[in-house]
Amino acid sequence: MDISDDDFGDAGEYPVVKIVVLGSTGVGKTSIIKRYTQNIFEECKPTINAAYFTKKIQMENEETVLICIWDTAGQERFTSLAPLYFRQSKGAILVYDVSNEDSFAKMQFWFRELEQKGPENIRIAIAANKIDTSFALQKQIPSIEAEKFAEKIGSQIFLTSAKTGKGVDDLFAYFYQTCQDVNLENKQKSKKNQSKKISEKNQSKKRNDNNINNNNNNIDEKSKEKSNCC
Repeated sequence: MDISDDDFGDAGEYPVVKIVVLGSTGVGKTSIIKRYTQNIFEECKPTINAAYFTKKIQMENEETVLICIWDTAGQERFTSLAPLYFRQSKGAILVYDVSNEDSFAKMQFWFRELEQKGPENIRIAIAANKIDTSFALQKQIPSIEAEKFAEKIGSQIFLTSAKTGKGVDDLFAYFYQTCQDVNLENKQKSKKNQSKKISEKNQSKKRNDNNINNNNNNIDEKSKEKSNCC
């Protein structure tokens, strides 16, 4: 499955897969997204409210799906707004900084928020970010605690570095099955809508035929009446 270099696309033209990225401030959410969508790395200022990025994915059958990635603010004052971005999400990425234990605790908080207020059956991945740091090289990454948490919630941990790009493509590839599911769902809806339109068209034609027949019958009756009176 290939990734196109085109970062933006028409959301009305392709099936859309929405992925929301969650985590505390400074864990590298925006940097991960920019590495994936634009293949760049830059130190980013804290996100305010939310922003979104898009990436077109070409499926194995050469059809295209548009991934819309929502980058949420990690500051506590924006926590109440996060559920607005959960809506219609097919996937979520929980990000923590491997060199910051507090960010791991905050990531678990975001999971609870997602569990309580997010869509059912949402696919979740965990990004253990900043594995390029000297701290990460000296510690067991991921930690046993992180592995247990991932197992508990039925998720998978990806070791990532937005700086080097390591693990970022694998992280988003985790959602390709979701893209295929959405593409199939979109096809089924399109087929159903097409069948509905054909059915409605046939019903409309039948009504028109009936009206024509009724009109013809009325004409015949009037002709008979005219013939009888003359």
